[in-house]
Amino acid sequence: MEAYDIQQVESVVSNPQIPKGCERVIKEDGTERILCEAEDSKGAYSNSFLPIIFERASVIARRIMTDCVKDYGLTSIHASYLIALNIREGLTLTELSNFLDIDAANTNRVVKVLKEKELVYDNRPTPRSKMFNLFLTDEGKVLVNRITAVTQENMNIFCKGISKLNIDNMRCTLIQMLNNADPDFGDYVDSKLVVCPPHT
Repeated sequence: MEAYDIQQVESVVSNPQIPKGCERVIKEDGTERILCEAEDSKGAYSNSFLPIIFERASVIARRIMTDCVKDYGLTSIHASYLIALNIREGLTLTELSNFLDIDAANTNRVVKVLKEKELVYDNRPTPRSKMFNLFLTDEGKVLVNRITAVTQENMNIFCKGISKLNIDNMRCTLIQMLNNADPDFGDYVDSKLVVCPPHT
């Protein structure tokens, strides 16, 4: 899916002249309008419903990933670790835990299973070495490519009828929400994919 230049997107949808609490919205037909937040309970209701929407989206995403790896006797949590090591290969156990924001005990258990399945290996010089980095095996790379392809295919289906502009806007909005909710988000998920220019 072709992406818009993010700076172009921001210049289109951001305008410092818009009153506080309002925003300029570009409709599918190219026209625009100013929307202002309701001063009644509707705004509160919509905001309180967001966690339910996020959770539902998360359930669907986990189901898709589990379907990709079930032949290996794995679940979506294992898929998440494979994806993480594909994005940032060579992480230590601690770095991997931080990257996924999952406690070290769970990371140890998941990595043990992935090693047994010969999807992940480490570079420890001796079996007793405590310092080592984790890498995907060739089979692990094949599987993570499969997960990525299936995820992309499903995302294209989910985004059918939604303009590229709105998709990029949504991505930047969600990233900004994560940054607001968790100031350390950008530190442990170090990737160019999470960078969006600040709104003016």
